[in-house]
Amino acid sequence: MSVLMLQCRVLLPAVQQATIEKRILTITIMGQAPVIQEVAPDLEYVNFQSPQNGDIILELVDVDREGNRSEPRIIPFKALSRLAPPQPGDMTVEVIE
Repeated sequence: MSVLMLQCRVLLPAVQQATIEKRILTITIMGQAPVIQEVAPDLEYVNFQSPQNGDIILELVDVDREGNRSEPRIIPFKALSRLAPPQPGDMTVEVIE
């Protein structure tokens, strides 16, 4: 049985001060090794894939020009598909008697 993979998007908040040089986004999926990405301060979103019902932990840290790190913003969630399947095709009716 194949695992349904969901396309997910993290919408990143605007930076709080002009001295932010980079951001560190960590994505942990179902307790596996975390994926750590350095992203630009003006980046608006990051896409990733997760298995259906996957337990995800997101962590975002801002880093300023001097290398100081903010407290992390941590968001746990479960990746659930909320998209309905397409509507079935047209039905036909036959009179058989």
